[in-house]
Amino acid sequence: NVYPGINETLEAVALDTDNNQLFKVPISELVGKLPTQTGIKYLVLDGIITQRLLDGAKQASIEYVIGHRIANLSNREGITLKTFTELGVI
Repeated sequence: NVYPGINETLEAVALDTDNNQLFKVPISELVGKLPTQTGIKYLVLDGIITQRLLDGAKQASIEYVIGHRIANLSNREGITLKTFTELGVI
């Protein structure tokens, strides 16, 4: 239910374990915001999951990252990555 609200906005939404929205930011600000956040379970973004984003998500103890595409990443362990297509959203 987050996808329609962020599709084509270049924004990211962080959700807690109860799917409550913690914040919504432009993707350009996302990596800088992650180290100061806690309690994020899901990170949903209108963009590509990059290594830099993955590293920031791991640092913030995020369990799931969902985006349009997944870049060629090293060390994906400890976090679940999904695309909207894999989830059947688009």
